[in-house]
Amino acid sequence: MDPLTHIGTGFVLARAGLGARHGRAAVVTLVTASIAPDVDYVMKAGGNAVYLEFHRGLTHSFAGIVVLSFLLALIIRAIFSRSERPPPFGPLFGLALAGEGIHLFLDYINAYGIRPFLPFSGVWISGDWVFIIDPLIWLLLLGALVSSRFKPETARRAARAALAGIAVYVALRAAGHGLAERVVRGQFPQAVKVGIIPLPGNPLPVSWGVLLTTPQGTARGWVSLVPRAIAVTETFAQPDGGPAVSRALGTYTARVFHDFAQFPVQEVEARPDGWRVAWRDLRFSFLTNEPRFMAEVLLTRDMNIRQEEFKF
Repeated sequence: MDPLTHIGTGFVLARAGLGARHGRAAVVTLVTASIAPDVDYVMKAGGNAVYLEFHRGLTHSFAGIVVLSFLLALIIRAIFSRSERPPPFGPLFGLALAGEGIHLFLDYINAYGIRPFLPFSGVWISGDWVFIIDPLIWLLLLGALVSSRFKPETARRAARAALAGIAVYVALRAAGHGLAERVVRGQFPQAVKVGIIPLPGNPLPVSWGVLLTTPQGTARGWVSLVPRAIAVTETFAQPDGGPAVSRALGTYTARVFHDFAQFPVQEVEARPDGWRVAWRDLRFSFLTNEPRFMAEVLLTRDMNIRQEEFKF
C-alpha cells in the first residue's frame, strides 16, 4: 500500500491501545515499524531497474522483518533509556514485529505483491484484493486519526472501530475476488492463467479487471458480479522477435522485469537504426492508457545494446 496508509495504520494501532502500557515508546515503535520495511526505497538511487529488483525484497520477507524489528527495538530502547520508566526490549520487539507484519499484509493484498520467503525463495505472491491506494481505507484511518483529539476512551473506541471496518472491508474484497475468479475460470476453462485485478477508485467488490493467459496469447477485460457480465476488450499476440528479442532478454533490465512480471506482453519494432524490444506488465494497465511498468531495450542493427531502461 501507499506510505500514508502504512503510517496511518501504525498510528491507529497505537491509538487502539496496542502497547498502551509503554506510552510514547509504543506509539513511536508502531508508527516507525509500520513504514520500516520501505527503507528499501533508498535503492531508487540506483535507478528504476535496481529499485524494481530490490523493492519489496528482503525487508518485506518474514526473515527480514525479524531482523528489522530486532534493530528497531534496540534503537527505541536506547532512545527511551533515560525516561522515568524505560520500556523493556521484549515488548518493543513484539510491537515492532506486529507493525512490520501488518505492513507485509497490507502490501500482500494489492497487485504488486511481496516476496516473503526471501532469501530462500524469490517467488512473488499477491492477494490482488485491494488497489494500492484505497480511498475507503484512507477514510477509515482519517476518521480514527481525527478522533485522537477527543477523550482517550473515545479515541480508543474510534481506532478499534476503524481497524474492524478495514478488516471487514478487506474480507469482503477477498470474497469478491474469489467469486470473480471462479466466474472467469468457468467462462474461460482454456485459460492457463487468470488474474483478477482491483480497479483504481472502485471500492465495491463487484467489479474487477481480468487478465487471461491462453495458448493463443494474453487478453485483458473486465468482470462484473452484479449484474453478472464478462467482457474481453483487448488481446495481445506474442510476436516472434527472433535474434533481437533473444539479445534483449539477456540484459539486466529484462531479467529483473521478467522476474517481477506476472502478465508480460511483448512489443518488437524494427527501426531504421536497429530494433526496439519492450515488455509491459498488464497488471498495471488498468491505471491509465499510458504504458506503465515497462522494460525497454534499444539495439543497433548489428544487435549491440544501445539503451535499456525500466519505466514505472
